[in-house]
This record gives sequence, structure tokens and C-alpha cells, in this order.
Amino acid sequence: MSLTDSTSVPEQPERLLRLLWAPPSAGKRGPKRAFTRDEVVASAVRLADASGLSEFSMRAVAETLGMGTMSLYRYVPGRDELLALMVDAVIAETSFAHEGGESWRDQLEFAARGDWDLYCRHPWMLELPLDRISIGPNATARLDAAVAAAFSTGLTPRRALDVYSAIDHIVRGSAGAATQNDQFIRTTGVGIEQWWEQQAVHLDTLIDYSRFPALLTAIESNAFGPEQGSTNTYRDSFESALKLLLDGVEREISSKAQQRTTPR
Repeated sequence: MSLTDSTSVPEQPERLLRLLWAPPSAGKRGPKRAFTRDEVVASAVRLADASGLSEFSMRAVAETLGMGTMSLYRYVPGRDELLALMVDAVIAETSFAHEGGESWRDQLEFAARGDWDLYCRHPWMLELPLDRISIGPNATARLDAAVAAAFSTGLTPRRALDVYSAIDHIVRGSAGAATQNDQFIRTTGVGIEQWWEQQAVHLDTLIDYSRFPALLTAIESNAFGPEQGSTNTYRDSFESALKLLLDGVEREISSKAQQRTTPR
């Protein structure tokens, strides 16, 4: 079974978790290994960065290291375990939420932008059901920091986690759209603006936009186009969505504070 299959459950979850949290120390007996486990994981990350997970396998990783597939199993017991190690390794590239500033908003924005950049550097992560990957120490530490930032809003723990979850969905959705667009451009050589310009020539002759007044208003006001001074439509859309969400959180916090101070 594979972690890319949403129905998959690791066959030996204890083995996987122990590998993440209590990795075996390098034994002194037997021949010296050519690589450390961290080097194996780093090589696997580079392979996934280059080609995604569609052709990712233990055999492919072994080939990048110049070893046989069976030799790779001396370092990591299986593909699921390797993927979990890769995720925890790249998450270590991100900073902790509290490094983003003093306020809860600064911290949540900082964490969200770090995650967005991480997904864009390692788009294969978006192919994985991250809610179904055993969490390692690096991911746990950064999750704890982000949850602490959400808790510092003063909202109830449940509501604060709702806020964190909504941010995570915005990050993954917008980063996914950005990486898909990058892949489309690499494959076709056609940018998004050029693609829609080609579509518009034909759509204008086929669609009676008077039947779709909301879309007509959006088109005539150039609401679908990039904002003035924009250099990355997807990044700008991500920032806009994040701002809308956090503005709403601030209004909710302010409203609750006002209710507490208003005499009954």
C-alpha cells in the first residue's frame, strides 16, 4: 500500500513511528554504510522534487544512490516510511510561528507564508494526504508553535483550531494551484494570461454574457486579471485570501471583547 492512496493505512504503524521518533543508532558491527540515513532521505527528496511521486519508488531512489534496491532497505524499511521521513525532513526547512513577530496575526501569517513557500519548493508534498501521514518531531514542533499562535487569539481552543485549519486549507489550495500552473507552463510553454486570451477569442462569439450578469461585471471590471503591480497572480491570490480570513478573525475577536465589556 502507498501513502498516496487515501485509503492506505501503514501496515506497521509502530515501526514507522519509532523510525521517526526513536531511530536506531548506527551499529558498529558489519561493513560501514556508504551513506547516512539523512543522506538517503535527502537524495529521495531531490528525486521527488525533480519528478514528483508518480514514478517515485524504492528502486528509483536506490538508483540515484548507485545501489541495489535491497541495499536501500538497510537504511529504511519501506516506501511509506521513507515518505514520512522525507516530509519531516523538509518541514524542518520552515521557521516556527513565534519567529514571525509578537502578535498572533504576525505569527500566523509568517507560518502560512513559510508553508506556502515550502509547498512551492516541494510540490510533491501536495500529492500526499498530509492528514494521514505519521507526524514526526519536526512537524510536531512547528504544529505546536502554530497552534499556540492560534490559541493566543483568545478564542476558544476549538475555534482557534478552526482558524488554523482554515489557514492550512488556503495555503494548500493556493499553493496547489500555483504549482499546477507552473507545471502547465513547463509542459505547454503557455502562460495563464495567454491561455485565457486564446479562449476569450472564441468564447466571445459563443457566449451571450447578458445571461451571466455577475460574470460580465467581473470581466468588464478586470476583476479576473492581476492587480496593479502584481508579479505573481497565485501568490497575490493567496495573500488576499489570507488577509480576508484574518481580517474576519480580528472582527470576531473585537466583537467578543465588546460583548464582554458592554453592560447588560
